Amino acid sequence: MRSSFLLLTVVIFAFFVLVAQPVSAAAQLKPSSVTITAVVSGKGVADVREDYLFILRDQNELNAFESLVQTAGYSFQLWIASVPGVDFHLGRSYSELSNVVLYTQKVSNNVYRLTVRYVVPVAVLVEEKPTELVYLLNRFHFPRGPGGTYELPAGYSVEIVLPSNAKILSYAPQTESALRSTNIVSWEGPMSTNQWFIRYAIPRPVAAPSLVSFLTRPGYGFYFGVVMVLLALALFWKREYFKQMIKRYVEENSAFEE
Repeated sequence: MRSSFLLLTVVIFAFFVLVAQPVSAAAQLKPSSVTITAVVSGKGVADVREDYLFILRDQNELNAFESLVQTAGYSFQLWIASVPGVDFHLGRSYSELSNVVLYTQKVSNNVYRLTVRYVVPVAVLVEEKPTELVYLLNRFHFPRGPGGTYELPAGYSVEIVLPSNAKILSYAPQTESALRSTNIVSWEGPMSTNQWFIRYAIPRPVAAPSLVSFLTRPGYGFYFGVVMVLLALALFWKREYFKQMIKRYVEENSAFEE
């Protein structure tokens, strides 16, 4: 009994030495910079790429990072649980993320890059106008400050690329360099704000007009009626010719059957 207890103690101790210590060391790691780029489709779904750059200051941090790469592997959730600052930054919850891809790259001897890609809904349709559809993009997942404000830390950058035909109606926070073009908004940390959103519009798809809608347009019904009257007059004028054609067709087919 005593030997079994001793064996169990050794196993637990080995677990903490091999697993708990690397994870604890990984908790001391922190990305030096984070770049978030989201390309939004016409339906409000974004293809997101997040790049985390780690500049490792000494051998201990290098060992901790390499150990984390082995233990966390390709699991984004394990990286989120292990390293402060690593998280998804678009979407309401992790369950909304799909097509999650994660990989690491060694940039230099002490610099590594963690890249995460995923697809997530970020904008919802809020208004339908005769010529355009209005969307609200506000599904940001940034850290919150004590007063509930959004906090974008230093070293973080966010770029939202809307559809090429999008028209930005309003956005927050507004900064001098935020609006880069007619469909791209970007922000640089550090930044603190109570609101974070983009309201934009895209042209409503134009459906091909049906024959009924075409004929019921003002003015088109009159011209259609004129054409039908002229056609009827032509048929009446050539009625004897059509009678002879029909009679000849019937006679020829009757003779063929005999």
